[in-house]
Amino acid sequence: DSLCLLFSALFFYYSFFFNDTATTEIYTLSLHDALPILTKKTGKTIDKQKVWGKKKIPWSVGKIMAETELNEIVKVDACGLGSGAFDDLAEEGHATIGLDSASNAFDTVKFKNLRAEIWWNAREIFQKQYEEGNVISIPDDPELIMDLTGLQYKPLTSGQYLMEAKDQYKKRLGRSPDKGDSCVYCLYEIPVMAEEYYEENDEDIFL
Repeated sequence: DSLCLLFSALFFYYSFFFNDTATTEIYTLSLHDALPILTKKTGKTIDKQKVWGKKKIPWSVGKIMAETELNEIVKVDACGLGSGAFDDLAEEGHATIGLDSASNAFDTVKFKNLRAEIWWNAREIFQKQYEEGNVISIPDDPELIMDLTGLQYKPLTSGQYLMEAKDQYKKRLGRSPDKGDSCVYCLYEIPVMAEEYYEENDEDIFL
C-alpha cells in the first residue's frame, strides 16, 4: 500500500523514515494553490484521490496525522507550501519523505532532473501494464487520465530526458495537472534507502 500527498515542487530529504516503518502504507501530500490532494496506493491499485478545499497547512497536516500512523510514510512535494507541511510532520515524528522536483535525478545520465525521473517511472509502469497487464489500476477519473496522458517530453543532446515545463503544460491543458502530479509521486519509489544515511543520527536527513 502506498499513499502520496503532493505539495507543488520538491526537496529530497528524509525525516524519521526508519525503525519499523510500515512500508505497505505510503501517503503523498500535495498542496497546489493550497488545494491538497491525497493519493493512496493499495497494492497494485491507486485509490480514488481525495481533494479538500483551501485549508491552511496546519489543518492539512492535522488531517494526515489523524488518518495515518506515525510509521506510515508520507511523501511530500516539499517546495513552497510543502516545505511547511514537511517540517510540521517531521516535528511530530511522522515518517516523512520530502521531494524537490527541480533537484538532480538519481539517474543523472538519463534524466535532467528528479521531475523527469518521476514522470518517466510512471510511464514505464503504464507501459508494462499495457504489455503485461495486472501491474497497476487507477481510478476511472477523466481528469486524472488526461493529466497522465498529456504531458510531453523531449530528449536533450546530452542524452537526458526532460519533461515539458509545468507552466507550459498548464496552458495546453487549461488547468494545473495536480491529480497527475500526485499520482506519479505516489508511484515513485526512491532508489536510495534512508537507512544507509541514518546510522545513529536522530536529526532529520537532507539529501
